[in-house]
Amino acid sequence: MIEKAIVTDIKGTTRDIVEGQVTIEGINVNLYDTAGIRETNDVIEQIGVKKSISTLENADLVLFVIDSSNDIEKEDIEIYKRIKDKKVIIVNNKIDKKHNSSNEIQKELGYKGKIINISALEKNNIDRIKEVIKEEFRLNDINTDYTYISNSRQIALLKKCKEIGKNIEEAISNDMPIDIIEINKADVAASFQNTVIEVLIAKALSAVKEVGCNTLVLAGGVAANSSLESRLRAATEKAGIRFCYPDKILCTDNAAMIGCRGYYQSLAGNFADLYLNAVPGLELQDL
Repeated sequence: MIEKAIVTDIKGTTRDIVEGQVTIEGINVNLYDTAGIRETNDVIEQIGVKKSISTLENADLVLFVIDSSNDIEKEDIEIYKRIKDKKVIIVNNKIDKKHNSSNEIQKELGYKGKIINISALEKNNIDRIKEVIKEEFRLNDINTDYTYISNSRQIALLKKCKEIGKNIEEAISNDMPIDIIEINKADVAASFQNTVIEVLIAKALSAVKEVGCNTLVLAGGVAANSSLESRLRAATEKAGIRFCYPDKILCTDNAAMIGCRGYYQSLAGNFADLYLNAVPGLELQDL
């Protein structure tokens, strides 16, 4: 087990966001353990609290951990007020010491959702957290069947990617010239792109047929891929489907937009401190 943070029984010890990842039903779930949210005069702890609030606002699910060995405190109530409109699961920890009843917690907080009673120390009922996350996001309903890669050519291309990947690994271990390795990398990229494009075209044409429309629009950053555009144009023409796609200059790319915004921010002398974190829902005007 890797110890990522200093842990003590002193409030305010954790000042930063501790990140981790677990896989549930083949789906990667990113976990963010935040610092405690409370009133404090400590400048550094205030920064940690601010980061915690920002992380909460952007979370898809909040596991609200309550200390079962203590009564519901004012801070617990204040935190719940911040998150009550989000998807929340209360985790009632330290039941090995004292066990607050679900009714008590629900009454004190005005909470009507699920409560999981655990003991992190004794590793009691931890798996139940995963089960509830699966239920909340219906992960069991997500289709992880990849049989749509069934075309013999697609399978052959993927096998070629695998074979070339092994060749690259052997080339690196045998100290072969870098240009040979680069050629193999280009082959992997080309084979993978061909496979992806074939799958995209097949799925797009199938969707058009299922919906019953006669127009297909290619948009976003992927529209700048000339191979996808030309092959999709040929496929739609053959199928008698109207195909629309933008000029390359109009193909928006997230990375390019972020880089452009960052460039002008740097020119203006606006630089982030070391506490910068990713905010997927941030609006450009908020920068």
